[in-house]
Amino acid sequence: MQIIIFALIICYGIACYFSSGLIIKAAKDKGYEDQGLKLAFIIVFATPASAAMIVAALPDKKLQTSVSDDSTPHSIDAELPEL
Repeated sequence: MQIIIFALIICYGIACYFSSGLIIKAAKDKGYEDQGLKLAFIIVFATPASAAMIVAALPDKKLQTSVSDDSTPHSIDAELPEL
């Protein structure tokens, strides 16, 4: 029984290792190059699923910078229709 528990712990560690690489790569692809250590900390002390949800919820910085090249100021009033 102890061998099975030990084998499951080893498998969980291997799965965390491989999933952390994918999660950190996804964060870097979204433009968060400096957040790898924080995500690794979350993966180690929480679960890889929680770190994956955090990365999925992050806005894509690369898309924001390409859209926001227009230097004219925008306000929410200009985008809403008049009543």
